[in-house]
Amino acid sequence: METEIKLPETVFVVDASFLEFATLNLKSFFEQHLGRTLGEIDLSLLFTYLMLDTEISIDDKQVQVLLAYDGETENFSVCSPSSLKEELNGVAFKNEELGEFLFASTTTEGMVSREELFLDLVRVSCENDNVKNIVLLTREDEYSQELRNLIEENKDKNISQFGITKQPLSTTITYFLFAYPAMKAMGIRGDEL
Repeated sequence: METEIKLPETVFVVDASFLEFATLNLKSFFEQHLGRTLGEIDLSLLFTYLMLDTEISIDDKQVQVLLAYDGETENFSVCSPSSLKEELNGVAFKNEELGEFLFASTTTEGMVSREELFLDLVRVSCENDNVKNIVLLTREDEYSQELRNLIEENKDKNISQFGITKQPLSTTITYFLFAYPAMKAMGIRGDEL
């Protein structure tokens, strides 16, 4: 007997190694560029800005954030909360305008690769009838054709991607640069650039 996982209309599927790589490198770059120290990145602010950039309206006032991680990325270096296992699994934060962001972290446990886990989370999101919007946070160059095929097969879903190379996984999705919401979450003002 199959039990369908209940998901809200909007789901973020996040490769934790991408989030670690992008936030660590962007913070380092901007500290050197601006000549000042930047604080930790508050993940509630970051996901609020990511959501606002997508311009997706959230009818059910809930957003699911699924984080896939392996043994190499169990904690974020420059984000708070940082522990995927202890602080970012089964927790939520509420934004008065956007609604509730629900976090769930899933580890590979050495059984599958991070790519396979990420692909499974995308597949579960695509197969869930309730999900209308899927937002991917991932490195474009680490994923196989299988992920691209899955995206192509699910054109009925509103799939978007945040990345760093301006090379979307598919021409059928909306692509956003991760740097802009990350800069907002770091407290960088436009006039500083």
